[in-house]
Amino acid sequence: MLAALLSLHLLAGNAPPDAVPLEPVGVDYRVATAGATAAPWVNANGWRFLLNPEHAFLSEAKGPALPLEMAEAFAWGGNVWFRVEDSDRPTFDQTLAFLSGLPKFNVNSRAQIGVVNDGSPDSGEVLKLLIRRNLMAVPVSSTGPAPPFTVKLDTPEYPRESARNPAAFAAGVRSRLGDEKRLLRVYGTDVVLAHFETGDGHSRVHLLNYSNREVQGARVRVLGHYRMDGYYALGQPETSVQDFAVNAGATEFTIPSLTRYAVIDLVPDPPTIVSKRIKRDFKLTADPKASPWRDAQPVSAAKNYMGQPVPLPPTEIRSRWTKNNLYLLFSCPYVELNLKPDPNTKAETQKLWNWDVAEAFLGSDQEHPERYREFQVSPQGEWVDLEIDRVHPKPDGGAGWNSGFEVKARIDAEHKIWYGEMKIPLASFSPAVDLELRAGLYRLQGAGPRKQYIAWQPTGERNFHAPQAFGVLRLQP
Repeated sequence: MLAALLSLHLLAGNAPPDAVPLEPVGVDYRVATAGATAAPWVNANGWRFLLNPEHAFLSEAKGPALPLEMAEAFAWGGNVWFRVEDSDRPTFDQTLAFLSGLPKFNVNSRAQIGVVNDGSPDSGEVLKLLIRRNLMAVPVSSTGPAPPFTVKLDTPEYPRESARNPAAFAAGVRSRLGDEKRLLRVYGTDVVLAHFETGDGHSRVHLLNYSNREVQGARVRVLGHYRMDGYYALGQPETSVQDFAVNAGATEFTIPSLTRYAVIDLVPDPPTIVSKRIKRDFKLTADPKASPWRDAQPVSAAKNYMGQPVPLPPTEIRSRWTKNNLYLLFSCPYVELNLKPDPNTKAETQKLWNWDVAEAFLGSDQEHPERYREFQVSPQGEWVDLEIDRVHPKPDGGAGWNSGFEVKARIDAEHKIWYGEMKIPLASFSPAVDLELRAGLYRLQGAGPRKQYIAWQPTGERNFHAPQAFGVLRLQP
């Protein structure tokens, strides 16, 4: 991904002599000339970058088309020189800053359709029209490795003349592949193109809106089980995905509003924090250097609930367990603490989440993920435990439930870090714990506009109560 970013160049003088001019991007709202269809025709260049990765390209995009062409080159790895007018320079700089700020992974194009490149314009046209229909395709050679589904012209399945009817050709490929087997699908719009990348333990979905109008309510389906790891929308910092769901072998989510370009980062399989068993229960010290914690491997929380980095060192969470109890230790760097006046550590403090706090959402009921327990500890040693049922909420938010858990907190003002430790009776879970708990580990830090909502696993919502985004806490014997 870094290589793609560094291939966006601001042209100060003449373009490289071999640079190929790009066609203007956008949407042609006309009935297709080959095969009657009301679907708009998207003019895009991603296929060119895949087909000719060694070529340099020249863009003279202006106005709203400039950030789109920059995002397109970034998504498909194009080596593009941009001739930018003075009036568009702020847009160029802002878009480049956005792309530069995206997390950088070693990812590559993921496709399930290989289009055999025979060097003819026809094979390029086939690649172009498949990408326009969000059929994840890449060019391949006739002898090299290829995805399991291959499209080759001059075969009984794909006679060359059939490519002259783009809509019918794409429909035929889609039918042979089968919609349920498609790697990625976009519902509710014909003007948004998607590109899918994987690698480095991550998957990334690029969504580009080629129209001049905001697209609302686009639904995305990705084959496989994933969890949200981050959402980034150009010029729309306050937006988020909605209705994130994982079922029937696929992951789906809705983009409520897409102006131009968005990136969705996903991670496969449930992230896991491992809790190693120790023989005896121990006294709470809120000290990661204490003997029970010395060999406990932490997990880190360095993003907010939307998957965006927080301006703090990572929060670390460790866990141990015994026959009777589960232990958690939060190590929480801070800038300025937001503490409740007159703390009471002898009884529960309701609405403790209005202040600095570390939180553990833990569920043992695998058949009802909406049911789980919530445990909180503050830097001052205040605490609260709650019984959560998202479908059938408990009176007072579950405050009447009592787990019998214990807490210990300690503030290291010199190093600006506080520690919160929990000792949770395993008997407080129902049904009984069977070596795995669904786990959401969170933290609230600061106050007002600087308040940070820190998550081990981002929820994709402006809310921690998203059990579909929980990871796994595994009890290791």
